[in-house]
This record gives sequence, C-alpha cells and structure tokens, in this order.
Amino acid sequence: MSELREIMLDAATPDRDWLADHHALLHEGRRRVRRRRLAIATAAAAATVLAAALAVAVASR
Repeated sequence: MSELREIMLDAATPDRDWLADHHALLHEGRRRVRRRRLAIATAAAAATVLAAALAVAVASR
C-alpha cells in the first residue's frame, strides 16, 4: 500500500525539471518570434530602400 501511495504522490508532485524545460521552451519560442519579426522588419526596410533607389534611378533618366 505504501508503494502505491508513493507512486500517487510522485504523480501529483510537479517535476521541477519538467517545469524548467517547459519554461525554457516557451522562452526559446519567444526568441524565435523576435528573430522572425526582426527578419521581416529588416527585409521590409531593405525593400523600401531598394524601391527608393529605383525611383531615384528612374526619375534621373
């Protein structure tokens, strides 16, 4: 009976390693989102600069 009780207590107690891993995965997900947003913003800025350069080149013809 005590073995069953230990198993039940272990199942009811959150595993700190699991919680730490879960937190790390969430944090890594946020980093990926930030990197993706930064990449999109950088690409948009580069496209704007290229469009402006093209407009200047066409206007100076």
